[in-house]
Amino acid sequence: MVEWVTGESVFEGFPLVLRIPLEVDWKTLELTCTELLTVTHTFANHQPNGQPVEEQDDGPAKLDLALQNAFLGIPNAEIVLVETYGGKRNSYFYISREVSVSDQIGPIQKEFSEYAIDHVQQPDPGWLFIEQYTAEFFPEHIFPRRTQL
Repeated sequence: MVEWVTGESVFEGFPLVLRIPLEVDWKTLELTCTELLTVTHTFANHQPNGQPVEEQDDGPAKLDLALQNAFLGIPNAEIVLVETYGGKRNSYFYISREVSVSDQIGPIQKEFSEYAIDHVQQPDPGWLFIEQYTAEFFPEHIFPRRTQL
């Protein structure tokens, strides 16, 4: 199970709820995981401020757990951030090109077919996305790259 550092902020007037994993081997993964994968769950029901409506069943919680564990144990793949904002939950992963996204995300999309789940994969060899994101929203949690490389 992943242990998290959590944080809350306000971005453009709306609440932003964040989680980053405590134990990531940033230095090693950065060399092999050059692709940023964003998996987005768009909430069917959300409050006017974009935060999810508490559901009567545990489906959304099970989906969240399935997504955060999607690449657990897969070499060259690591979850680096979960963001809830604007009626969506985005799970961000760094993966190598060789990792099969469809093998990991496809079964989750099938199991949770009642939820809107999309994904986008793009190159980010310098890990600029996560470095900038953590600097802005987690200034007290030093991103290792800024101090160790």
